[in-house]
Amino acid sequence: MKKLLILAIAATLCFAVAMPASAKVSVGGMVSIGYSYYDQNDANQAGGYINGTTLDVNGNPTSATNGTTQTIFSLIRPLNQITVRYASDDNNLRGFIQIRGASERGSQTAAGALMVWNYSWIDWQITPNFYLRFGRMTQTAYMAAPGNVTGSAWTRQDNNGYRSPHGPSSIDGVKAYVKFNDMIRMELAAYNADDDSNENINSGNEQSTWPRFDLAIPISVAGWKFEPYGSWLRQNYDNVTAGEADKLDVWGVGVNVNGGYGPIVFAGAVSWGQNWGAGNTSIGSPANHIAAARQGTAYDSDGDGIFEGISDADQWGWFAEAGVKFGPGRVMIVYGQLNMENDQNPSTVNDDVKQDLSFFGIYAPIGIAKGFTMTPELMWYDQDGSAKNGVNNPNTIDRGEEFVFGVRVDLKF
Repeated sequence: MKKLLILAIAATLCFAVAMPASAKVSVGGMVSIGYSYYDQNDANQAGGYINGTTLDVNGNPTSATNGTTQTIFSLIRPLNQITVRYASDDNNLRGFIQIRGASERGSQTAAGALMVWNYSWIDWQITPNFYLRFGRMTQTAYMAAPGNVTGSAWTRQDNNGYRSPHGPSSIDGVKAYVKFNDMIRMELAAYNADDDSNENINSGNEQSTWPRFDLAIPISVAGWKFEPYGSWLRQNYDNVTAGEADKLDVWGVGVNVNGGYGPIVFAGAVSWGQNWGAGNTSIGSPANHIAAARQGTAYDSDGDGIFEGISDADQWGWFAEAGVKFGPGRVMIVYGQLNMENDQNPSTVNDDVKQDLSFFGIYAPIGIAKGFTMTPELMWYDQDGSAKNGVNNPNTIDRGEEFVFGVRVDLKF
């Protein structure tokens, strides 16, 4: 892993050195270290308690489970990065590369020391108001996230999935940017359609005839930014049994908002859609979530062995954060919810799955020096005290709670 990191850094620097003398090249990065205290209650540690009984979801007595408390230092993987930017002398060609990597839970093993070629794109400015982007880029249809990230060693930096309605922060594809005026622009993108077999659909082979299409229309008005967006992907299945469902639509719509007035700052987002757990359209990986609540499910309603229908998984979520600026920093309060549910087989009783997750917290970024910031954070996560897992119904499941407190130290250069 160390050799791989050295080679990646060397390649990045070679990219910068090799650019023409007339071009503009800049190299930067960020170092981020977090200290966290983590508290996980008994029900969450066990994967869930069956309400109305003395058993957990694995059939063990609830008395046999203890919660978890840990403290840990870790490099926050999404934030530790090296960035190279390139622009031609006339600024009509631009390049961007970003490498992210760090270790979690103090581990230096291959599983803990992860490095990702997160972004790598080329911008081609065709006219002053139109350019194309090719490569690995930020997603056009995405649900914005709050600014807290402490707890990344336990994957809680995604706030129960509120990092993006489409999983990772980057994706391969091509995007067109159209600027209408200083207030409105349009982004239209076609992305790689993931090919995996994780969806509970049928025994057919997944084929994606078309790419995933995203559309966003960012609007800037008087210091506020509104970004409505939509996304659609159709996954087809070949070689299915005659009469079986062979199509799954994955879609989402939403809007991101941020702005402020004077010392008051605000950000928020809301998103709604179906089957976000399918392939390259995941809302992330909420900790201890019920997977079936996020994926479309094929069903056999009459017991003839033919899965003729698909039960779509519905998801919606929102978050809002508001705060006050003071001197070198600000104090922010954040709250959000995520709902996931799937009826599965409409003709069957007590097989539906449902989970409502929420989080609440406070964080305060404080600028110590240029590029140097310290951020104390406190977060609480509720994994749903009355979830349904489709197995223990009609009993509901207590999925437990988690608490994270920590301090993050960042240096940008």
